Amino acid sequence: MMGPTSAAPGPSRPSDIASRSASVSAPGAARAFAWVICVVLAVQFLLGMYINIYVNLPVVGSRALGVGEPMMGRFGAMFSSGPVLMVHMMLGMLLVALAIVALVVAAGSADRFAIGWSAAGLTAVLVAGYGGISFFMLGHNNVDSYLMAVGFLASFAAYLTGALRTSTAGSLLG
Repeated sequence: MMGPTSAAPGPSRPSDIASRSASVSAPGAARAFAWVICVVLAVQFLLGMYINIYVNLPVVGSRALGVGEPMMGRFGAMFSSGPVLMVHMMLGMLLVALAIVALVVAAGSADRFAIGWSAAGLTAVLVAGYGGISFFMLGHNNVDSYLMAVGFLASFAAYLTGALRTSTAGSLLG
């Protein structure tokens, strides 16, 4: 029999439930973003390989933009290179947005491991994006192509790590 001072098991206060579910769902949300980003990165990679093999990109310049040089002409050349390049570019912008959201979600979870892989992933996505823009805008430089490849590989590794493991779970797929 329970005395008047003992607490009977029953429903928790709403604030307890909300804080508990927020702490449980934030790492789960960061992990879900990591899986989504991995899929988008895989599609981005395949489109990039298709462009590399089958799309004849116009050479729009072999030096940095000068003052007054028409940047819009270079963007026009991107748009005229076909739908695959356009989808590749749009997915790149989507990846930046997803990577930012993943970092914000990870920061909200206060999980240092999630913050680490999401920050590394965002940095790598930005490196790959910089390489891609430079590759097209500055004349198809091999260094820029290498930056795209390294950025992709590092971002995929970071997000796959986040998707497979979190510091709170401590195990693969857990």
